[in-house]
Amino acid sequence: MINRAKRFLKAHVEKIQLKRRKRETPTIKNTIPEAPKAIDGLQFFIDVIARGEVAGSLELEGWLYSPAASYCLTVEVDNHAIATFQPDFVRQDVCSAFPEMDKERNTGFKLHVPIARDQFSQRGASQVKLFYVSGEVKKLLVSSAVFHADSYAQAKTDVTRTFYFTVASSNISLGGFGDFKEKLAPFAIGYCQLGFMAPVLYMRSTLGAQHDWQFDSDFDESRKQANGKLVIADSLRSILDYAVEQQIPCVIGLNGGIWGDAAGSCPEWDLTDHLEEDEINCQWNQRDEVMPDDYLKHLTGAESAPELSRALTLNHYNKSVRNYKKRNLQQAAQHIVEFAQQHPQLYIGSNLDPDCYHNPFFEGGQWYDFNPQTLEQFRDWLAGTGVYQEELKHCIEHSVFSLSELNRYLRTSYQDWSEVVPPRHLHCTPCSEIDKKALTLWEQFRRHIIHRHYSDLSEWLVAAGLPERMVFSSQGFTSPRGRIDPFALKLNSPVKNYDSGGMSLEGSKPEKGHVGAILYGESARNAINTENTLSFFENIQKLDPDWAVVEFNPADLRDDAQALPDYGYSWACLREMFNHGARFVNLMAWNGSSGNDQGQQGFNAHMALRDTAFELAVIDFMLMYVDIARGEQCYTFGTQRYACLDGWSAECGKLSTTTQGLQIELRNDCIELCAPQPYLYGGTESIKIEFVGTAVTQDLKASLEVNGSEFESKGQFQQQDTNGLTLYRLTPMQPLPNEIERLKLRITVSSAVKILQINRIIFSR
Repeated sequence: MINRAKRFLKAHVEKIQLKRRKRETPTIKNTIPEAPKAIDGLQFFIDVIARGEVAGSLELEGWLYSPAASYCLTVEVDNHAIATFQPDFVRQDVCSAFPEMDKERNTGFKLHVPIARDQFSQRGASQVKLFYVSGEVKKLLVSSAVFHADSYAQAKTDVTRTFYFTVASSNISLGGFGDFKEKLAPFAIGYCQLGFMAPVLYMRSTLGAQHDWQFDSDFDESRKQANGKLVIADSLRSILDYAVEQQIPCVIGLNGGIWGDAAGSCPEWDLTDHLEEDEINCQWNQRDEVMPDDYLKHLTGAESAPELSRALTLNHYNKSVRNYKKRNLQQAAQHIVEFAQQHPQLYIGSNLDPDCYHNPFFEGGQWYDFNPQTLEQFRDWLAGTGVYQEELKHCIEHSVFSLSELNRYLRTSYQDWSEVVPPRHLHCTPCSEIDKKALTLWEQFRRHIIHRHYSDLSEWLVAAGLPERMVFSSQGFTSPRGRIDPFALKLNSPVKNYDSGGMSLEGSKPEKGHVGAILYGESARNAINTENTLSFFENIQKLDPDWAVVEFNPADLRDDAQALPDYGYSWACLREMFNHGARFVNLMAWNGSSGNDQGQQGFNAHMALRDTAFELAVIDFMLMYVDIARGEQCYTFGTQRYACLDGWSAECGKLSTTTQGLQIELRNDCIELCAPQPYLYGGTESIKIEFVGTAVTQDLKASLEVNGSEFESKGQFQQQDTNGLTLYRLTPMQPLPNEIERLKLRITVSSAVKILQINRIIFSR
C-alpha cells in the first residue's frame, strides 16, 4: 500500500528539484517560496508572505505587473480587508528579467501591515489572502495560514506524551518531503509535532548476489532495474541523514512484505525476488499453483504494473525465508538503534511489512497459503505437535486434537495425520455445517500465521535493540460495505464471507510491539460496523492503548480517486484518532497529488494532502490541541471553519453548534451534558471547561455523574485568560473508575444568565 503513490512521484520530481535550486535560506522566519506566476495577463511573484506565528504586523513582499491602468491590491484576513495598496517602487531585477515591461512602472511592494490580536481567529489558523482588484475583477494571488503569537498556549510539554503528525514521503534526497516543513512546521508549537515517514526496503536494499544479499544501508539510489524503474527510492542512510540535517523526527518503515518488491523484479539485488524463484518459498493457491509475479499487473491504484501475484510464504517451517528475513531486518535495525541512541529526539518508531496477508489480491479467484510446509504447520497446530510442543506452545489457545477426536469433530476418516488437509473450495462458497467447522479451523490458523509473523518481526527488532514501544505492525482495516461481514476482531472470530487474507485486529498486535493501523475513509472516522457492540477504536484501545496510525487519508480507497473529503470529515478523523490515544498519525500524502490538481488525469485523493481541506484541518488541529497531551481527550466542537457537537448531547437543556464553540441553553437554571465515548475517561483526574467570555461568574457550579450516581468532585474557577476564556476546573476527589458506561456534567447557574458558550472540554490525567 505504501508504494501505491510512487507512480505520482515522477511527474513531480523535476518540480521538486527546481524548487530546491531556487530556494534560499529565508531571512524572515516564515516564508513560502513560490514560483513566478501569470494569471490572465498579470505577472507577479510573492517573495515573502507571513506564515505561522505573527505578532504586531503581517509581512508581505513581492512584485506585480498589470496591463490594466487602474487596479489595486487588497490584503484580507479571514475575509476582512485590512489593507489596500499599489506597488510603489521600481524593481530593477524585474525590469532586467522582463525587458518588454515599462521600466518606469512601479511593480515592487514591501509591506508591514499592523494587525491587532482580535483580528485573528482563536479557533484555528487565520487565512491571509492577497487579491488583485480591477473594476469588477477580483483575483486571488496567494494565501497563507497564520496565528497570533499570544493566542495559543506554548507551555513546556512532556516529550513522552507528544503526538506526532508524520508525512509519508519518498525520494528524500531529491526533496520528497518537499515543502511540508514550511507548510506545517510553523504550527507545531506544542504537543502536536511534525515528522516524516519513509520506507526502507530491507529485502531489496542489499549488497547483491555476490554478497548473499546482505542489507546495504548505503544502497545506490540511482541504480535501475531492467524495467527502467529505480530499484529503490531511498537508502536508510539518506533517510537518517535527512532527519539529522533538517532536525525532523522520523518513522522508519521497514518493508519486506508484498509491497517491498512490487515495483519490479531484480533478483540480482532483491532478496525477495531471489527467494521467490524457488516455489517452495512462495505462497501456493488452492490448486497448488504459484502464479507469475506480474499476473496481477492490471491492478489500478498501485505501483504501475505492480508485481503482487507471488508472495513469500509466512509459515514457520521455511527456514530459508525466515533466516534471511531475520538477518536483513536485524542488519537494518542495527543502524536504526545507533541512530536512535545518538539522536533520541529524532526517532519516533518503526512499522513493519505493510498489508501482511495470505495473498488477498486475487479477490476470491484464488486463496492462500497451501504451501506444503504451511499445511504441515497446520497439522501440528491442530495436534499441538512439532514446533507447538516447545517454541510456540504458548500460542495454542484451542483444545488440541488427537486424530480420532478430529475425525469425530469433522466426521472424517483420516488414517494418518499426513492425510489431513484444509478445505480447498473458496471460503465464501456456501457449505454444510461440517464443512464450516473445517473452514473455521483453517481460517483461525491463517490468522494465527499472520499474528506469528508480526510477532516474529517485532521480536527480531527488539532482540536487535529497538524498544518494544517503538515497534508497530502495519495492518489495513477496511470499513465493510453492503453485505460484507465486519472484519475479524479475534483470532477465533467467525469465518467471513470474503477472503480476509488471515487479517484480524488481534493478529495485528505483535507480542513485542504495538498495533499499527492503516486507515482510509470510514475506518479512520471510527464509523464502521464491528463484530461486537463496541466502536472500532474502542476495540483497538482495549487491545493496545499505545497503538498508532501508520498510514491515513480521509479519502476511501474504494471511492472515486477525484473525490476529496471535506474539512469536517477530515476533522472528525483526526479527533477520533487523537482522543483514542494514537501515538502518531502518518499522513498519506507521499510526493504526489495537490488539491489544486483535482480534476486532472492522474489525480488521486487518497494521496492528497497539499492544498486540501485535509491539510487545513491538520493545521487547525495542531493549534486547537497545542496544550493537550497524548492520552487526554479534548472536544473543541469544531473550529472557526466547522461547527459540530463532537458527539455530546444534553438533558434538561439545549445545545447548538457554532463556529465559536458549543452554545448551551439552560432550562430551569440547569443543563446536563452527556459525554460521548464514556469508556475513554477512566483515570481522569480533572475536567477543564473553557467558557467563552465573562458571563459566567461564581454563580456557576458544575458537578459530575458517573454510571448514574453522583461522583464526589470539587469545582472552581481558575482564571480568565487573555483569549477571553474563563477556565472552570472540575476535580474528582479520586480518579474516575476504569469502567464507565455513562458520564454527565451538570452545570447550574443561579444568576440570570441562560445561555453560555463553551470553547473546549478537556479530560486530563
